[in-house]
Amino acid sequence: MFYIIIIIFIISLFIKYIYELHTTNYNASLVQVQDPNEITISELLNDKSPLLIYNLVSKYSELLEIDINSLINKNPGYIIKDNNKNISLSSFGEKDVKQMYILNNENMIQDFNLNSVFNGIIHIFNNKLSCNNIHQLSILKGEHSLTLLQNKHNVQLFTQLNGNTNFYIFNPKHKNDIINKTNKEIKKWSIRVNLKPGVLLYIPANWYYIYETDNESILCSSYSDNYFTYLYNLIR
Repeated sequence: MFYIIIIIFIISLFIKYIYELHTTNYNASLVQVQDPNEITISELLNDKSPLLIYNLVSKYSELLEIDINSLINKNPGYIIKDNNKNISLSSFGEKDVKQMYILNNENMIQDFNLNSVFNGIIHIFNNKLSCNNIHQLSILKGEHSLTLLQNKHNVQLFTQLNGNTNFYIFNPKHKNDIINKTNKEIKKWSIRVNLKPGVLLYIPANWYYIYETDNESILCSSYSDNYFTYLYNLIR
């Protein structure tokens, strides 16, 4: 009988946290945060609004120095392993290369010793149940437009390290208005954010987003789950 009670209790926790994950603020708007700390962020997360956060990345001096040339100089001969392809990092610095990209690469985070830095950033968004911190680096050169994606994690962050990226984020209430349509058709439903170096964007769970670049952009995508949503987020 005792074990049955324990099992029922654990199942109820799974249901609770998955239900909370799908709770949406249909009236949410972009909130700008100038003085981020764990208490302020925790309170704002409960509102389930997107956050544009300043003065957090600047605490990590190693991130302020990152651009394509500095990465090439600090990692001579580095080969990016991406989807069974090997790409020379130095090719991003070649003048005759006008358009090129690497998206959501975990290997570079590890190889450039950035994992602990981004763990420090995502820490203020996490709680005691958080797990599965993942950080992925993207380098884009030229014009690029990514099609619609959805945040299927408890926490989703984008940290702009160099260049600018235009994000268009969508409240889940617009799901039927944006699915299976072109970027141009759906932008009218979005909140537009021009993400600049040293600024961080938090996208709430289940929100949709696209992003575009027209020059050079280096950004890190970070996400985390919790112990009761990890498997659910993994398979959905």
